Amino acid sequence: MLSKQCLTAATCVCPQCYLSTGCQLSTRSFGLPLDVILGYQIRPKFLFSRQPSSLIISGIVTVIMFVLGLVNGTLSFISFRGKSIRAVSCGVYLFAASIISVFTMTIFAVKYFFLVVTQLTMIENRTFLLVQCLLLDFFPRILVQIEDWLYACVAIEHLITIMKRANFNKNSTRQVTKYIILLVCMIVASTSIHEPLNRS
Repeated sequence: MLSKQCLTAATCVCPQCYLSTGCQLSTRSFGLPLDVILGYQIRPKFLFSRQPSSLIISGIVTVIMFVLGLVNGTLSFISFRGKSIRAVSCGVYLFAASIISVFTMTIFAVKYFFLVVTQLTMIENRTFLLVQCLLLDFFPRILVQIEDWLYACVAIEHLITIMKRANFNKNSTRQVTKYIILLVCMIVASTSIHEPLNRS
């Protein structure tokens, strides 16, 4: 319980492996999610300017990362949207990766600010918190995996091009590319779907 003399001391009433004012943040995962890293730092019902410097610095870094990621993704999108570049399947993979990159950075920024806002305002609607937690944890994870697999597809395409050289048919691989992108998305989503379904 917070006392008037020492605002940083607290007694945890949450079950083991959970934290926050609503006990909605889990520390059970293998990685270090944003919730666990910053969850202990946020002081509920305080203005953002009165939060610990680590939280303010992480907010500034998040904004910088979001802006740079958005610029990078937008410039990549502009670069790879030309028909001549997408004539080869590598260009299609890179075009799809640039779109996913913009979505990933946007969701990351939304996740950070949503975490801060829900903790500062002490939103207690369990259903709302669970849905946002599932969506804002699940989608960035699969988007990053899809983007990595698309870069792997580019490398495989380069390898096949080098191995076949004169016998390489770029029209047939370009037609298959769209199906491969859909297949990668479905496989990555299906291998990660267990996580949001098993959360409580």
